[in-house]
Amino acid sequence: MQKLALKIKNIAKLFRDKKNQITDTQINIQFFAKFFRYIIIKGDFQGTSKLLSLNIQGLKGANCMSQIHQNKFSDKTKFELHILRNNDDPIPEECNIEFTCASGAISKLSYHESYSSHYLNSANNRLHTRFLDELKNLPSCKLLELGGRSRSGTDTTKSFYKNFTTTVVDICPGDNVDYVGDAHELSLIFEASTFDAITSVSVFEHLAMPWKVVLSMNHVLRLGGLAFIQSHQTVGMHDQPWDFWRFSDSAWEALFNKKTGFEIIETAMSYPQFIIPHHYWPNAVDAEKVAGFLASAVLVRKISECDELDWPISVKDITETQYPHN
Repeated sequence: MQKLALKIKNIAKLFRDKKNQITDTQINIQFFAKFFRYIIIKGDFQGTSKLLSLNIQGLKGANCMSQIHQNKFSDKTKFELHILRNNDDPIPEECNIEFTCASGAISKLSYHESYSSHYLNSANNRLHTRFLDELKNLPSCKLLELGGRSRSGTDTTKSFYKNFTTTVVDICPGDNVDYVGDAHELSLIFEASTFDAITSVSVFEHLAMPWKVVLSMNHVLRLGGLAFIQSHQTVGMHDQPWDFWRFSDSAWEALFNKKTGFEIIETAMSYPQFIIPHHYWPNAVDAEKVAGFLASAVLVRKISECDELDWPISVKDITETQYPHN
């Protein structure tokens, strides 16, 4: 499904008009937002026939309002589709966005595919692909994944990292966990310079002292080794009480720098998020115009050892709570 969505990149399939002629249409979804029962879809339409209307098909009881903006200086037509649903039921798989042209031809775009391909082409995914490409160029690669236990059926050792010698460390046991341990204390588990690369996704926000983890990473990573870290800049509270931090693209420099033995190769932020008060507040009247980002990532390289820095405080010294096991 994802590979198909990425390949078509929201290009609608060929369709036949009333004269039984083949018409090629390109549809690009640029904005797709859902707020409770309200959905907004924006994009542009390009075809051999003028776009007259658009609607949602296969979504019972939905009220739709559309806007079409013809561009005098381009063959692309801007469109907006606003959908108000009357229930919270899941969107059916057969649901389509329907485009009707002046020729009478109708083009249908899968509702679910229209957003999946947009997210697959994000800056964060491109940065992760760059990380994987770098590892593939190595004669062999020993990869350490921090917090990589299989949750919700996701085991990256069998997908992204199946071609590498991957070791998973997690604070909780799991089917794919090789070592149950604390990322703050990697030097107690592994010898120095053991790994060629380190990765961690949606974990750094749950680390009580991420600056200590960076020092720990430096110890177990070989000189010149790479690390890909992805966390959140804007996301709701989760896995409490171990939900500590959020990271912007500029925050990574405070962790990965010359003093900690790293250089930053590239950063990325993806998936804009609305930040809207639950109750109307005049001082935040235009809060929805300022975006947060669900994902924030960094690709770094170890450039030196870091023996002069230390943070001699353990997690047990600062908290008595236990990380959730679910």
